[in-house]
Amino acid sequence: MPETLTRSSSALPCGVSTPHVTEVGMNVCELQLEDAAGERAFAAARWALFSFHEIRHVCPLGVGGQIAVLYDGEPAVDAWLDALQTAGFSASSVEAPTDESREAA
Repeated sequence: MPETLTRSSSALPCGVSTPHVTEVGMNVCELQLEDAAGERAFAAARWALFSFHEIRHVCPLGVGGQIAVLYDGEPAVDAWLDALQTAGFSASSVEAPTDESREAA
């Protein structure tokens, strides 16, 4: 069974702009997979993403098809989504929360 990563305050969606730091940590991008039910589908989506040299790990977040992509450097979200579509998946980037939605919570 794949390991489950729970979202913490340090896990930022792709849309959040953060300074690039090479000495500490790893960047995280959250994607939503619409067609990846089950371990086999997740594994296929994961391998489609591993064609990108900057991607270090892909793990499920345990929330209805959301995955976390751990990567080095700058995100290539559009290219990642294109690769997933080529592999037969419908995928989108999880939007960063706005200041208004944070205040409402």
